[in-house]
Amino acid sequence: MASKSEVARKAKAAGCEFKVQGQYVDLYPPAGFMLGEYRTVLREASPGYLTKAEIYDELLDLIDDLRPE
Repeated sequence: MASKSEVARKAKAAGCEFKVQGQYVDLYPPAGFMLGEYRTVLREASPGYLTKAEIYDELLDLIDDLRPE
């Protein structure tokens, strides 16, 4: 399971903007890039549905899929 600090480090190295506010987790790619098939990734952690650790795992994978538009 990924941690917030792992995602923050990887996002910064890739030029992405990473935000966490309460249960909301957002990831924005640099201008002219996409995260896989997404322009932005906005997720909400919810008990019994999606944990922040699961969201962080997804974001790490999406940063690996950073590509030009």
